[in-house]
Amino acid sequence: RDSNVGRLMSTLYRVIAELELEVQSLPAQAFGPGAVYDFFKSFRELLQSATTTLLVVDPFLDEQVFDAYLSVLNPSVTVRLHAREHAAALKPAVAAFIAQHKRAVEVRKSKRLHDRIVFIDDRSCWVLGQSIKDAAANKPTYLAPLPQDVAILKKQDYEDIWNAATPI
Repeated sequence: RDSNVGRLMSTLYRVIAELELEVQSLPAQAFGPGAVYDFFKSFRELLQSATTTLLVVDPFLDEQVFDAYLSVLNPSVTVRLHAREHAAALKPAVAAFIAQHKRAVEVRKSKRLHDRIVFIDDRSCWVLGQSIKDAAANKPTYLAPLPQDVAILKKQDYEDIWNAATPI
């Protein structure tokens, strides 16, 4: 019996290690005031890790997200953007981006948004300390992964908000 438990535990640890290598999560990062380019590079790299789906939730999301971040994504990635304040200004940028890049992008607006959060491929969830458009400009901010158990709960909450939101 003890040898079976040992073999089982060994197999579990090996599988966990293999999964961790496949997921390749970036570490949490902090950015001081003025570290705009460092944030840009890190956030862009994070978004580029998406292979199937990307959900970006940011109440103050604006059209700069297309040039700065979305234009470098794999064409097969389905993008959903969830905004609040500047959602109407996103409409022409979305239309132009879709026309040029021929990719799936959907934008919705909701007054229920507060957090800045990114869901990548239903496998990881990241929180941001500030809005993407102002990150690290004048105040410190962060980019941090949420534990999987919390990420699952957050994802369900934001799917509910998304489903009730107004399409742009």
